Amino acid sequence: MPAVRKIWKLTDPEATSRDDLLALARQSLQEGDSLLAFDISQKALKIHDEKDLALRQFSASALINAQCPLRASHLLEELVAEGAADEETLGLLASAYKDIWEISNDPVQEDTYGHKALEQYKRGFEETGGTYVGINAAAMHVLLGERDEAREYGEKVLALLDESAEVDYWALATRAEANLTLGNLDQAASLYQEAVLLPDARPAWLATTRKQAMQLAEAMDCLEQFESVFPVPGIVLCTGHMIDPPGRVSERFPPELEPLVREAIDKILDETNAQYGFSSAGCGTDIVFIEAMLARGAEVHLFLPFIQEDFLETSVRYAGPEWVKRFENVLGEVAHVHHCTAERYLGYDELFNLCNDVAAGFSIMRGHSLNLTPTLLTVWDGKPGVAGQLTERWRNEIGKVAHVDSRKLLEQLRQRQSRTPAPWGGAGGGGGGGG
Repeated sequence: MPAVRKIWKLTDPEATSRDDLLALARQSLQEGDSLLAFDISQKALKIHDEKDLALRQFSASALINAQCPLRASHLLEELVAEGAADEETLGLLASAYKDIWEISNDPVQEDTYGHKALEQYKRGFEETGGTYVGINAAAMHVLLGERDEAREYGEKVLALLDESAEVDYWALATRAEANLTLGNLDQAASLYQEAVLLPDARPAWLATTRKQAMQLAEAMDCLEQFESVFPVPGIVLCTGHMIDPPGRVSERFPPELEPLVREAIDKILDETNAQYGFSSAGCGTDIVFIEAMLARGAEVHLFLPFIQEDFLETSVRYAGPEWVKRFENVLGEVAHVHHCTAERYLGYDELFNLCNDVAAGFSIMRGHSLNLTPTLLTVWDGKPGVAGQLTERWRNEIGKVAHVDSRKLLEQLRQRQSRTPAPWGGAGGGGGGGG
């Protein structure tokens, strides 16, 4: 399980060296947690040196990964204005421009930022000879429909790689991309697969490589050949019913339904290759989901709508001491516990909706960092309520929903129970001993 958030929670930034803070920020970015990476780098800048080039570059990189390219471009333009002309600065500035180009709905702005990105990549290659900016110059030429120019840069990058003995992830991924820009599709696919299997291949690296490979393959009309090359980790936001309280008339989630719920959740997690989970921690759906994710070795973020003491009373303790124990266990095992407010419950049910919204926002941000769309997993009977409100908004704004219909699971449970014969000597069975 990724440990950066746990380490950061225990870290005293004031007593930590600049190099250690930067290393922790890098680890966070490699795990796809862009917002934490930015926070750590900003703290390091404030404590150590607000003009530190590497920390400022890293802050901008984290913003790019967090889908904030305009803000990142402003930071990087400041560095260029101050005289920075290294491969990292120029490459990051080009990357920020490229992201703005991708999301622009204005044809004029799109054309402007597309060529600004290409200009910075080419400038970086001319001034440094770096393969990172070189391969991205080749890629931008492809994406702008300039195939002859793309071939020129692809060949230059391959020549530089041939002179180097490096065989790490980025060397292989860059060689693969160069071959793709040259139209050597089989060679490119083979090299991508080799890079993906390297032990140092990080989730964020894979996401970046996959995104650009898919863009190039689509532009070159060979998308199908590359879609299966990269593993696609699943990001899952979960919401659903809690365990029915004693005396509930209309059943939704009686305790004996749990095995069927766990089975349904495990099936969805397998189908989505779930590796990142976001959920609250109420008894029932939430805790079952978190336990299933932890069993997979996934990274889980847990969200509490108000202070823990009140959450235990409203959402856990009524189901019995075993659920309290399970709640405490998952709190100690998840990657991070997020407190949406520091307030008491005080009967404000709107806080549960707020908690769902915060968890949803975090899952979407993680999706942006990894270039993926999260899935909403619901265990729900389809009736109005907290889960229903989130599901409706999610369908309209995001789209991917995996719904476990708790009514169907209940029917399945009751059918099983009705087919199970009473044990010999049970109620109404006569005999079995006793006077």
